Amino acid sequence: MADGLLRALGGASISLRLPTNVANAGTNGELGLSAPVFQDVALCPVIVRDLSNAKQERYELLISGLAIAQQVELQDTDSADALFASALGIVHGDDLLQIESIAADEFAGTPYLYRVVAVNSQSDLQATP
Repeated sequence: MADGLLRALGGASISLRLPTNVANAGTNGELGLSAPVFQDVALCPVIVRDLSNAKQERYELLISGLAIAQQVELQDTDSADALFASALGIVHGDDLLQIESIAADEFAGTPYLYRVVAVNSQSDLQATP
């Protein structure tokens, strides 16, 4: 039901940037000299609410509980908290947003909606005098 509501309200798609499970072979990998490899996994439906002010670009993301549950299973993680903790951030448009907070709305012990607040640490919004 939450999925239908999110779609009806103009559900968008975002990506969660996660590390891959590919091991870097060779001496460089063992010494940590190889660059880490990441993958972007799509999450939808999502409602993106702009909470930006003059000093900081900030968003509230309302993410389908079903989409998160599917990624928890596909990524072989223990929980949604572990999935979000392993993420480098959230890709929205061309921006990589840092996850600031996560809250789940539940019914009968099952999360149906995740509220994620994310900020753009590279934002160069300036206060106007």
